[in-house]
Amino acid sequence: MIPDEIIEQVTTDSINGVLRLISYVRDQITDQPDYSEREHEVSLEAFALVSSLHEADMIHTDVFEPELDGNMQDACMKIWQYLKLVETQLSAQASGRRLQSLKEKFTVAITNGFAYEFTEGDIKRVQELINELRDELTKESRLDENHKRRLMRRLEALQKELHKKVSDLDNFYGLLGAFGVAAGKLGTDAKPLVDRVKEIVGIAWKSEARAEQLSSSAENPLLGSDAEPPALS
Repeated sequence: MIPDEIIEQVTTDSINGVLRLISYVRDQITDQPDYSEREHEVSLEAFALVSSLHEADMIHTDVFEPELDGNMQDACMKIWQYLKLVETQLSAQASGRRLQSLKEKFTVAITNGFAYEFTEGDIKRVQELINELRDELTKESRLDENHKRRLMRRLEALQKELHKKVSDLDNFYGLLGAFGVAAGKLGTDAKPLVDRVKEIVGIAWKSEARAEQLSSSAENPLLGSDAEPPALS
């Protein structure tokens, strides 16, 4: 019952997507004490989606999930109270991200305007690659959950700072070390992860090359061109 466009936004911009989801749920329920079956279904779907995002480390709050062991009305009330608390915390996080974005812009302005610039196509492609990496990590059973959570947080940090202009590329190049460990554990099976990380870092390198007035066809000599990551001996 949740619109597809909301689910799509949740996968690309988890915080604002969840805020939009909760706003949608607010529009669907009434102030009456008795919830309808439709209101119950909308609430339950929203709760399941938010819970899944927590489990995938795509959002972070310290709100405890309710136990839905009562009747339909009780469950709806518990879910709605939970969603409102999540909304409060994510709204603060969204404001923090907005502040960080503004600080990035002012940092660029006060350092003689220097910045690494990305095209709209670059930003869209990096978003797609981040989502593909998340999907690969979710399916990968040979990495332990703590390791996958650390990698997910790396991706989230990159996504938060993905703007048209940035003052540094640390989060891009940080992927090489973070996913390099995973590649070492998985050997040649890490190719889907390695290919996507290389493409993301390659996009960052192109931006850096432009900023440093290198040839548009310049390649980063440290990225290498191996077709496959080395297998463990």
